Amino acid sequence: MDSIHPLVQQLACTLLPGSYPNAAQVPPLYNAAYAYWKKTWDEFFVKAGSGPGALNIENFMRSRYVIVLHRELEVVGTLSASVFNSQADTTYDHPSIKPFPEFILKNLKSVDPGSCITGEYLSVHPSYRKDVVGLSLADVLVGLLLEILKNDELWAMVATPVRAAKVAEITVKYGAEEIGSHLKIGVDCQMIYVTREMYHAHPDSRVMDAVGRLWGRREDLVNQRQIRKLKVAQAA
Repeated sequence: MDSIHPLVQQLACTLLPGSYPNAAQVPPLYNAAYAYWKKTWDEFFVKAGSGPGALNIENFMRSRYVIVLHRELEVVGTLSASVFNSQADTTYDHPSIKPFPEFILKNLKSVDPGSCITGEYLSVHPSYRKDVVGLSLADVLVGLLLEILKNDELWAMVATPVRAAKVAEITVKYGAEEIGSHLKIGVDCQMIYVTREMYHAHPDSRVMDAVGRLWGRREDLVNQRQIRKLKVAQAA
């Protein structure tokens, strides 16, 4: 890691849930991540011509995981993921899954029991882009998502990233395939697909070193969090 920019070495990885139940204590990083996500994607959809109301906040709240790269409360990048049960009929009517070709849907349905994970809303703050820090944090975020795929007993990852963002090119480095196009909220998107068997390491060892370091030191507030009830002041 000595060749990595000092700012990258200072990063931490936290896995946040997309929402918290009633009476649960919400960490400050959750609100910081949401504020970053909302600002980033509100601006994106306005620039894309989809209008200021195109961003659906439910797409943040339904996430099983929100992968956050950060320096304390400074959010550097995020990538969201939802999990779908391959044996539930509702899965195949969900807009994140429904656009995929029939052969992909049949593959998912054939896994019993099985689940798939989505990759959504990938973004990196401009101050931490590759030309600034010398390493693609977008590639690192995708690598962290695939660590979830490998470690959470999931079978496949599917995604419909914006074509102009070139996210599909990143996932191909990990073994994914582009299997078609999809128009989402008026934006040209690609459909990508990777299974645990298709996955392989990223060709850039620096990316894999960063993924390994961040994953090994991650704070998981999804699977290991303790739900703490808000304290209620006792009556005197």
